[in-house]
Amino acid sequence: MIIMASLQLMLVIGVENVLLPVITKRDFGTASVFATSAALFSVGGAISAVICIKSKVKNPGLVSVVVWGLFILAPLVLAFPNSKTLIFGAYFIAGFSVGPWEAFWSTQVQREVPAEYQGRVFAIDLMGSLGLMPLGMALAGPMVNIFGERQLLIGVAIFHIAICAIVLLVPGVKEMKTSRPPYSPGAAISS
Repeated sequence: MIIMASLQLMLVIGVENVLLPVITKRDFGTASVFATSAALFSVGGAISAVICIKSKVKNPGLVSVVVWGLFILAPLVLAFPNSKTLIFGAYFIAGFSVGPWEAFWSTQVQREVPAEYQGRVFAIDLMGSLGLMPLGMALAGPMVNIFGERQLLIGVAIFHIAICAIVLLVPGVKEMKTSRPPYSPGAAISS
C-alpha cells in the first residue's frame, strides 16, 4: 500500500499539484479558480472522512481504493479545462476520494499493528508515501516538455487507475488485514 501511495503521489499528485495553478491561471486568467478548487478539494475530503468514520464496511480497502480511483477526475479535468464549474466539481470529488483512505487506513493500522509499533508504522507510511512527491513535482515541467501537457495528464490518469486495479490483487488489501491473527500481548508471553 505504501508503494502504491508513493507512486501515485509522485507521478499523479505531483504533476496535478504543479499543473493546477498553471492551467487555471492561464486558461481562466485568475488565481481564484485554483484557490476555489483547492478549497473544494479540502471540503470533499473532510465530508468523506466524516462519513467513513461513522461507517462500518466489510472491505475498507476495497472501498478506499475504488473511491480513491475517483481522483482520476482531477488530471482529466485539467487535460480538458473547458469550464470552471467542471473543475470545481472534479476537485470536490477528487477531495472526496481521499477521505475513505485516510479514515480506514488509520483505523486499520491501529487495529492491526501493536501499539508499541504504531508510531514507526505511521512514520514509515508518511515518509514512504510522501517522500517521492517532491521528485514528481520537480519532474512535472520536464515531463510536460517531453510528452505535452494534455498527454501527460491523460497518462497520469491512466496510471492512477492502473495502480488502483493492481493493488486490489494483493492479498489482504481489500480487507486491510494481514493473513496473520491479530497481535495479542498475552499470546506472545504464553507461547
